[in-house]
Amino acid sequence: MSSPQREVEPVSDDEKIADGGTNGSSGAQLPDEAFVEGFQRTAPVTRESFGKASIQIIIATGLFMGALYFYWNHVQVQEQVRDLASQAKDAMMRDNPADLAKAQTLLDEALGLDSGHKYVVATKALINARLYQEYGIESAKAVANDFSGQAEKKDVQKQERYGAKGILMVAEGKYAEAETYLVDIVNQGGRGASIFEGLGLAQRYQGKLGDARKSLRAAAESEWRNPRYNAYTAEIYLQDNELTNAKSFVKKTLDANPNHILGLLLESRVNIARDDDVKKAKDNLDDVLARPEGELNPYLLAYAKATLAEFHIYNREYQKAVTAAEEALAAAPKLPVAHFAKGVALANMGNATALPALQTAYENYPYAPRAYHLAALALLEQNRAEEALQIMELWGKNVAKSANYHVAYGNILLKKGDEHIEEATKHFQDAIKADPEAREAYLRIGMIHQKAARGMKDEEERKKEYDKAIDAYNTAVGIKEQYAEVYEAMGWLYSEQGHFNEALPLFAKALTFFKNDRVERDKLNKIREDVGEALKKDKKFKRYYQPWMDESKALIR
Repeated sequence: MSSPQREVEPVSDDEKIADGGTNGSSGAQLPDEAFVEGFQRTAPVTRESFGKASIQIIIATGLFMGALYFYWNHVQVQEQVRDLASQAKDAMMRDNPADLAKAQTLLDEALGLDSGHKYVVATKALINARLYQEYGIESAKAVANDFSGQAEKKDVQKQERYGAKGILMVAEGKYAEAETYLVDIVNQGGRGASIFEGLGLAQRYQGKLGDARKSLRAAAESEWRNPRYNAYTAEIYLQDNELTNAKSFVKKTLDANPNHILGLLLESRVNIARDDDVKKAKDNLDDVLARPEGELNPYLLAYAKATLAEFHIYNREYQKAVTAAEEALAAAPKLPVAHFAKGVALANMGNATALPALQTAYENYPYAPRAYHLAALALLEQNRAEEALQIMELWGKNVAKSANYHVAYGNILLKKGDEHIEEATKHFQDAIKADPEAREAYLRIGMIHQKAARGMKDEEERKKEYDKAIDAYNTAVGIKEQYAEVYEAMGWLYSEQGHFNEALPLFAKALTFFKNDRVERDKLNKIREDVGEALKKDKKFKRYYQPWMDESKALIR
């Protein structure tokens, strides 16, 4: 295989010159010296009649004019092809279904003028490979394979040829083969957005999330106007539960095209996950779902429905979430985000079918740490610790054991009982080793020390455990200032020691931050009442009961 060229533009300036030798300054072939010498040795020309000479001149002139016209026509056709190819490229850069349909039309028109144009043939293969791989459009598969074969037969030295072939391999589930093929192209000097796109997708579907992000970032650097590469990168960060990076790449996506449909849906998903500007998330959803049929294809409609399911989960509308996820799966039966949303919603409902639904989701796409985390926490909340442990076993088997993994596992062990505290503590410590800013791990370690302090009779030993708890809590709020759970835990720590002057402001902060986090009112009222009961039992601070109940009610109103 010859080494792929580095250019990305449809046609270079050099291609405006017809193929052939370039010995002369004009690009025409210079005459052979032997031919010139032989011509000089020929016999003298005999006289011909004026009429015969005139006929020959007319014929020669006609031939010359015909050749000139043919050349001029060829140049004009190639100009039209280049213009159509350039328009198609611009349409592809916007990367919405309607834009890709327009690009297809322009490419077909170009092929009608020149069916063998190398860039157009390769680009036709690429656009259909994308339609088949990303959107599952079956009719695009045959077209992609046809033009990919043509590009290979013509030995087209364009990045679109190699990207199309790699993306087709990904669509067929040949992930390792696609990675090997495209790495070899890169090692030969191949560069171009579609090459790195195919490589990133191949790595993603093997669970090599870090490598996939690097490849897709390289694609974005090569073709920064195309939003698809940053959208893919944002989605990988989201599924890896790295929400700050996900938000950053969503912004880059929408900077390239503010109307990019996948980008708008990803912005919704990230905002919901971060509990950040959820109104914007809903506005995006309403916008996308209201679009006419020509602007959406079945895949993007399904993705929008799955995002709607996540919005319903955020609002604790679990049956609505299941319905939306099922509507998504009816249009795109293998869509991972829809499977995950359905499973997590069922887990939050305490539904017996939650675990089978989640197992189906992970079989379909096993490399989404956030999906494991949310499902395990939901099952844990429903007192189904054994099923949560099964989810954790799948997570540890399929994905690298991150801080989130260890925190989730530790929580499940704590839920199972005091006999698992030592093992749980080790998981929280492993979480901090994996990520020094694993704030929930510090919260849990603080709670373990606080619980230990309660059971100690020796005053000095009890104080040491309380101090260890305070240190862990302070570290947690240093990482996340508005951390409601920590302030509640610290409030109980001080109240247990009879220091209600310190405890009550901490409880007030906890209620405020819980309210900001949209925690259910029943939980807020329970905290208020529990603190009130503790005040009633304390002779010194009993008089604070009514002021606390009045002021805390105003806090959560």
